[in-house]
Amino acid sequence: QEAAEKLDVLKLSGQERRAYERYLESLMDRASFYQSTYGEGLREGHKKGLAEGEKKGRQEGMEQVARSMLAKQIAPATIREITGLTRAQLAALQRQKD
Repeated sequence: QEAAEKLDVLKLSGQERRAYERYLESLMDRASFYQSTYGEGLREGHKKGLAEGEKKGRQEGMEQVARSMLAKQIAPATIREITGLTRAQLAALQRQKD
């Protein structure tokens, strides 16, 4: 089939062949544009997802440290200073414990 298609192209007049080649170039350009745009979007989304996951993981880690410190009856002000949690976040953890 590919050979038959090449023969068909060879049968075209010069003007028709140039138009056909421009059409093929247009298809390749579109495919390249789509691939580069899609690939870039995918990379950006991946980076954003990783950053959000890391942030959530750090937050969960600090909350776990705070829970351990609460269990050892360490002063809330000290816990906030060490973990960076807000008063509201620490209060929420204390309520969960109770």
